[in-house]
Amino acid sequence: GDLSALPAFASTPTSSLKRRRREVSFRVVTMVVITAAVLLCCVATGTIFAHEQWNTETKNIVGGPCNISIASQREVTQSLSHTDVTNTRFAMLLRSIRALVIQNVKDPPKQAVDAVWTSMQTWRRFGAPWGSRDTSLTREHLAQRCFRELVTQWTERTWLADSLSP
Repeated sequence: GDLSALPAFASTPTSSLKRRRREVSFRVVTMVVITAAVLLCCVATGTIFAHEQWNTETKNIVGGPCNISIASQREVTQSLSHTDVTNTRFAMLLRSIRALVIQNVKDPPKQAVDAVWTSMQTWRRFGAPWGSRDTSLTREHLAQRCFRELVTQWTERTWLADSLSP
């Protein structure tokens, strides 16, 4: 039962149990720290570079079709808005032309005929000489009435044109 008989537990001089303290120079410690920092920076830079490359590839894979879709939608929107605006402007222009044609071409003769017709009805009602042989007086009166109506319309149109001109 004595453990001292075993070679591992044999008594050894105390000087051999003491280990020598190793001294490491400051230069070696500094070089090891700098080398470790450089390796750590290289690994971090490589990781960041790989991550950015993956982001770029992902953006190209996902962003390409997305950008194409946005561009096609932009083209459709612009064409529809241009077509719609152009059609609306043409419709407004046609409505303006229609109103001007009615106002300046259709309405003046209608108003002149209405005025002459009213004049003829008045003459007939109050005993105009329709049946007489002196039709030159009747024709002269109707011509004056037509001319008076046209002059009235022309002066109204001229005043309106002068007020609308820039």
